[in-house]
Amino acid sequence: MKNNAQPVWRKRIILVLAVGLGAFQIYTALFGILTPLMQRSIHLAFACMMVFFLKPSKWPALDIILAVASVVPAVYLLSIINTYIDRVGEVYLADQIFYVILAIILLEATRRSMGKPLVIIALVFLAYNWAGPYLPGIMAHNGYDLERQTPTQFLSFNGIFGSPLGASATYIYMFILFGALLNASGAGRVFMDLSYAAAGRFRGGPGKIAVVASALFGTISGAPVANVSTTGAFTIPLMKKVGYEPHFAAAIEAVASTGGSIMPPVMGAAAFIMSEMTGLPYGEICVAAAIPAILYYASVFFSVDFAAAKLGLKGLPASELPNIKEALKNSLLFLIPFGVLIYLLVIANVSALKAGIWSTIAVIVASLVLPSGKLSFPGVVDALIDAAKGTIIVALATATAGVVIGVIGQTGLGLKLTNVLVNLGGSYSLLLLTLAAGAGIVLGMGLPVSAAYIVLAAITGPAIVKSGYSLMAAHMFIMYFAAIAPITPPVALASFTAAGLAGSDPMKTSWSACNLGLAAFIVPFMFMYGPSLLFQGSWTTIVSTFISATIGIFGLASATMGWSLGQPLAWWNRGLALIGALLLILPGWRSDLAGLLMLVLAIGSAKLLCRAKQKQMALNI
Repeated sequence: MKNNAQPVWRKRIILVLAVGLGAFQIYTALFGILTPLMQRSIHLAFACMMVFFLKPSKWPALDIILAVASVVPAVYLLSIINTYIDRVGEVYLADQIFYVILAIILLEATRRSMGKPLVIIALVFLAYNWAGPYLPGIMAHNGYDLERQTPTQFLSFNGIFGSPLGASATYIYMFILFGALLNASGAGRVFMDLSYAAAGRFRGGPGKIAVVASALFGTISGAPVANVSTTGAFTIPLMKKVGYEPHFAAAIEAVASTGGSIMPPVMGAAAFIMSEMTGLPYGEICVAAAIPAILYYASVFFSVDFAAAKLGLKGLPASELPNIKEALKNSLLFLIPFGVLIYLLVIANVSALKAGIWSTIAVIVASLVLPSGKLSFPGVVDALIDAAKGTIIVALATATAGVVIGVIGQTGLGLKLTNVLVNLGGSYSLLLLTLAAGAGIVLGMGLPVSAAYIVLAAITGPAIVKSGYSLMAAHMFIMYFAAIAPITPPVALASFTAAGLAGSDPMKTSWSACNLGLAAFIVPFMFMYGPSLLFQGSWTTIVSTFISATIGIFGLASATMGWSLGQPLAWWNRGLALIGALLLILPGWRSDLAGLLMLVLAIGSAKLLCRAKQKQMALNI
């Protein structure tokens, strides 16, 4: 049942809960976060209550009962907050009862909001908690009944109320609200106008508009499917109008929108959770993600340009484009808040929570002062509702993934898997990374990026770090592959959504998206072997690596599109260009030199062959 078809009473309850959640989050952000258990339990209670009204069942009475029951565990935890720490391991029957109530509520809310995959994973791990004595080999453990599970999952910060939910309950909400207020203030329209003005007049203009607009939208949403739905409604019809095939137009939008999850300064919830789980400052994560994000979008941009040249596509006429000066003037609406955010995170190095608060204030001020701002009281209310809806997914994903983390820690499964993977990685580190990448893609097909990252970080993160890679590189690698799953078949939600808008075949669209986004599957391996791509090392090394990698991305787009510098590439030219591109992306001057020579040979020989054919045709005439 869609929200606009809901009865008035349900809409009013949703409004009250959304405003209540916003008031709670803003108040605690401004005047002090509560104790972790209080903050997280109240945050989760709001999320569960809202789901049962946003995603109602056939029985309204059941939804009301579940919504009321969502509050009960939080109330119980608040009532024992001053005594449970002093119990010295004692677990009461009431603890177990309220843990079971919370688990049932959480899993049902997760099922309604995200489907069955994450629920099934959580249930499998809970079953593993019980079945330990009956399992063989390294999978065996002593077994943990309800009484022994409760302290970990319900009364500590190692299970449901762990650090991932902590990130959701504090600063993630502020950044979601930041994006919602930007959108309500009219920044979305400004993004589109600026993209049209900047890229629309060039060949294949609408394709480039999609890349620029989706990158900009992605910085405030970090949600690929939502990004596709928002920008794709404008860009896909335009791309089809100028001559792009429907499946290719959909693929461009899917790949461009998916990149928002890895695009600083706001990279989606997974980056905030990464900061919480690793202890790395969020500003450092943004800096480290900058070069890979640039390479990702450069690859897509080059591919779109080569495809347009190959098809002989033109740009949009000037009469259909906004005035560039006016677009730049209006862009202050989002440049000011983003400038505040980047300054606070990267230069001032303040906490993510404070950066989120002041950036949100900057959005409100900029929208009220600048003529292009359109923020109104109804707009603020809509932003609060949108922020609440965005927070629900993160809160439930992190809490349910916390169940998995709790089981991994309690049973010792994490240590066992780490030892196995470290032994594997000791001799075959590429195999270890490949397994982690594959697992990230598979998990990301059925889970939100944040949940897929949490589960994978708990299982493979320690093993990758113990194999000799830096903490930043290991977790960035994991997050990258969880983030690009929405374009990877057979379950590619971003590609399928774009295909629906374009009226194209979903699988054909998915494979085209993989082709366009090939850099996303390669670059993570490159920064594992060359951390200079993560801004680690001397400036000379960083700059030289970035230049060579950008040339490599150019070669990669040439190979995948079969076109470069004005002429088509034969299959063997494309093969040479692909090898050269991979060598250029790989850090190291020897590989750079070899890759550059191969790329010059590939494109140069194609150009000479093209000229020879043209001369022959002229002679024949």
